[in-house]
Amino acid sequence: MSEYKPTVMPKDETLHQQTQDAQLGAPGLHIPADAKNIKEFSEVRNVDAKALNARLHENKELDEKAKIAASGPGIQLVQDPNSVKEFGETRNVNAKDLN
Repeated sequence: MSEYKPTVMPKDETLHQQTQDAQLGAPGLHIPADAKNIKEFSEVRNVDAKALNARLHENKELDEKAKIAASGPGIQLVQDPNSVKEFGETRNVNAKDLN
């Protein structure tokens, strides 16, 4: 049977204060004091979630295709290798001469 030993952090006010000070500038939940005066909080719209997701997904696919097109030709597969003359030629080449 294992013995359970809880870990208790020592109470050190300076350490606690330093931790609080470090967390004050950290990102987190912000609740504005004048939420009623912010237009975005009072606007309510009915949005078709499926249509919105389809549109966003379509835009993402177009962006990916544009990135691929901009990156260069990449790997191209030939549908009919016999139609490419260079694939039919064979030569004896010394690898040391190539390097």
